[in-house]
Amino acid sequence: MRPSVAVRAAALGIGALAPLVVLGALAQLDLFDAHPLAFACGVCGALALGLGLRWPGGSWRWGAYVSWGFWAFLGLTAVGYARAGRLEWHPVAEAGAITLAACLASGLGSLGVGRRGAARRRPVG
Repeated sequence: MRPSVAVRAAALGIGALAPLVVLGALAQLDLFDAHPLAFACGVCGALALGLGLRWPGGSWRWGAYVSWGFWAFLGLTAVGYARAGRLEWHPVAEAGAITLAACLASGLGSLGVGRRGAARRRPVG
């Protein structure tokens, strides 16, 4: 089952809100020194896994939908560093790590649903 356009638009909206949720949680819980990249990977991975389990037709693409907000935020951070005269590549690497974690999670979720569906269709005996 392929997801509708409305579902994909909602996933893009979730992707826009994901950086705000992560930054808000980090600020509220005072966790800025406690591996924020791992926290962001976990949040995006969980969102993408949920979308991959519900709509397996989207496959790994759910990870790209969910993590685009981090590309925008961290890309602007890298541009700000460049304009200040510092060549920093770690924001782009962090966005790539978040996207990779989200794509892997949604791909694994889609594969899991596909295998469960195939096991249900298999004749017994």
